[in-house]
Amino acid sequence: MKKSSHNFLLVALIATTLSSCSKKETFTDVVPEKDDLAQTSIYTIPLGTGTHNDTLTIHLNLPPINYPLVPDDTGDGSTGEHTWIEFLNPDYLKETCLLDISKLKAGYFYHQIGTKSFSVAFFDRDEERICMQKLKANKPTPLGWSSEWNIPPYVEKKNPEVLFNSTDNGSFTFVLSKPCTEFGFELTPNIQGENVNYTVIYGNYQYDGTSGEIQPLTVYNPGLARIFALKAKKSFTVVEVISYDDPDEVGYTAGGSAITNIRYTLAQ
Repeated sequence: MKKSSHNFLLVALIATTLSSCSKKETFTDVVPEKDDLAQTSIYTIPLGTGTHNDTLTIHLNLPPINYPLVPDDTGDGSTGEHTWIEFLNPDYLKETCLLDISKLKAGYFYHQIGTKSFSVAFFDRDEERICMQKLKANKPTPLGWSSEWNIPPYVEKKNPEVLFNSTDNGSFTFVLSKPCTEFGFELTPNIQGENVNYTVIYGNYQYDGTSGEIQPLTVYNPGLARIFALKAKKSFTVVEVISYDDPDEVGYTAGGSAITNIRYTLAQ
């Protein structure tokens, strides 16, 4: 994208005050100062591969979410009309609700987050339950994420709180408690100095991309996290985040991934 387009987006974001369903927000602390924008992102220390600890797992007393079964009739498999949201924009932020993670305890693990009105649960590629670890913004391990994130319009905040997923190359699945027509999040790999590609599939069971698909996007740590978001005509309850990269082939050690700013729009 040309520089002028970036500037236009940033100005639009600064000038617009938008609301979230779960937390009031403005862009006062979203867009960095010009001096910060000019700085080079510096890699510090990532979390490494975290280890799940049952004694540190918190259950939020939410209605449980199960991984949907594949129906007997899956239709013709055609992909419905959808729009890939490549960068943050006022429409996306106005239309979606933010799933607030600010009150989750740093260092603790969560399989399911949200409220009784809407929540998401996390699963691995084998449909097994996994937990995400809450990490503070710009803090050292073991309770924080210390690597630079990115800047708008690729992400909302320069140094956000994150949820850390330690599974291999960072692939995982969101299962939603209610059907949505719009869903997005920000992601970066927990791998230093390597390009990692992620595909995101939107549907209602495993490998169902009939609501839409985001073709492989490249992210990089430090400093190049980015938004993955899609608006679909057909509602969905499963969002699969997949990296097909083989760490052994490309020569890096897989260390999981970090996500933040989960946003959604419920189906009408």
